[in-house]
Amino acid sequence: MEFLILFLTRLLELKKALIYLPNKLKADHNKENKSDGKKLERIMLNENEWNLMKDLVKILEKFEIVTKLLGGSNYITISLVYPMILSLKNHIKEMLDCYQDNQMMKILIY
Repeated sequence: MEFLILFLTRLLELKKALIYLPNKLKADHNKENKSDGKKLERIMLNENEWNLMKDLVKILEKFEIVTKLLGGSNYITISLVYPMILSLKNHIKEMLDCYQDNQMMKILIY
């Protein structure tokens, strides 16, 4: 899971460059570069997908923290199970509430 979080975080850091790249390639005089730019443009994430990725990272980070905490073998963790599950449950609920509020705002705006 840690690798996935690092991968998604890095993609988010490179978002501006990735969005810029198709136009740069399409403006190139090289025929192959133009073709690559068009292909890249077709598979490029839209803004909703970028936002979803950002939210996914937030959710996965919380799961990673809990996994590392409960995976410790040098100390007793059974007493932490319920509080950690409750913490995850609350985190997911907050994320869903935020997502639903954002969806409602989009409906009201458009």
